[in-house]
Amino acid sequence: MGTYTTVSGDTWDSIAHFQMGDALQTAKLMQQNIDYVHYTIFPAGITLIIPEIEASISENLPPWKRAVD
Repeated sequence: MGTYTTVSGDTWDSIAHFQMGDALQTAKLMQQNIDYVHYTIFPAGITLIIPEIEASISENLPPWKRAVD
C-alpha cells in the first residue's frame, strides 16, 4: 500500500485513475479511506491510503500470454 496527499480539486475517481490506473477502482479506494467519504472534491493536504490492486489475467488470452506464478 502507498499513500497519496491530495491537491485542491482532486476527486475520488481522478485519484483512483491516476494512482491506481483505473477509475473503476474508486470503490476500493473509498473503502480503504472510509473517514473521508464525505468529500466529493478534496481540499489540499489530506493523506489517503492507496490500496494494492490485484492483477487480473484475462481467460481470453492464449496460454503463452498468461502470467505464470
